[in-house]
Amino acid sequence: MISDDPETTERGQRSRSGAISLLLVGRDGFIPDCNIASVMNEFPLLAIHHAGTIAGSLAEFDPLPRAVLIQEACITEATELEMLLLGSHGSRIVVVVENAKQTSSAVLHVVANGLVHGILAMNLPLEIWLLAFRLLLRGGEFVPISVARLSLRPARNGAADIASGGLSPPTIAALTERELQVLEMVSMGCSNSVIALRFSLSENTIKVHVHNIISKLNARNRTAAAAKYLESTRKSAGATNVFPIRGPT
Repeated sequence: MISDDPETTERGQRSRSGAISLLLVGRDGFIPDCNIASVMNEFPLLAIHHAGTIAGSLAEFDPLPRAVLIQEACITEATELEMLLLGSHGSRIVVVVENAKQTSSAVLHVVANGLVHGILAMNLPLEIWLLAFRLLLRGGEFVPISVARLSLRPARNGAADIASGGLSPPTIAALTERELQVLEMVSMGCSNSVIALRFSLSENTIKVHVHNIISKLNARNRTAAAAKYLESTRKSAGATNVFPIRGPT
């Protein structure tokens, strides 16, 4: 079943025991009818919804969609935050591209930052495309090797440029005031829930801030970001000792 009206589709979904939702985000027809028909043939209880944006449709879902297929052209900075939040709540996030060997920098960015569970290329043979879709819907991950190679290339080139003095490494100055406040508490060993309570924000908002901090500092994880913060504050204060990360007293 496919519908552009979330309310109509939701009513149909509720009337069928065991139905699960799939959200398609992009222009009409970005996934061909033959692919949709093959998916429905294999998953007859799948309720397929279509929307132009993620934010404009999620209010109609309870629970959230099992999977969200996003057209490559729809990826923006705002979409990335929505992808992060959806993924943290269990939705499978998949980007649909025309050709795996000609993906945009936006797609490579979300792959490199772990915001997606898979990439579906429309130039794949239908039987291979369906195998990848089945894997993704059932909890697996799928990224074509050509996309994986491209996503690694900028990181390698960037590391070489920094090592040769061609670029400056990311600095704490790139963070907003709120991100600095969050990072300070991360460096003290505070959990997201504790930080959320401190600033009267939701835990999901703190997760977004932490994700942005890690991305801006080009850090591997929150611990690495905290280490960069402590190193920066040590240099600013002219101290000679590196303070260990510790929990709040």
